Amino acid sequence: MALYRCTNDDCSEADAGPPEFHFEAERPAKPGECPPCPKCKEAGCVVGLVTVHYLVNDPAGPIRTPHGGRAIACQPEARRLDGKYQCAGVRPAVNCPACRATAVFQQHERDDVDQHKNILKKGTPI
Repeated sequence: MALYRCTNDDCSEADAGPPEFHFEAERPAKPGECPPCPKCKEAGCVVGLVTVHYLVNDPAGPIRTPHGGRAIACQPEARRLDGKYQCAGVRPAVNCPACRATAVFQQHERDDVDQHKNILKKGTPI
């Protein structure tokens, strides 16, 4: 599955800002092609997105960084960031549906946690 955004005004779910509707779909067989939007059924206004995972500051996390342990919210067993994963510790940048559904993401959203305020405090759990 891959993430996509439809930029058709009629599909937009945003009250302000640019029109956008996000959805998941199977990747088309040909590279560079996008599937049609499930709302408007058009493919011409659909763009592919890079999946951005939630990188959690976790002293016991399996991903070792100069600033301490980290873990990917939806795949806590992942041991390294080797180009396979695109990650961010900032919630608004995260578009991975699995990460957004995790307990840690939900808790950070409720508590309005900004991991980057504490990112340089090595070993500080968030």
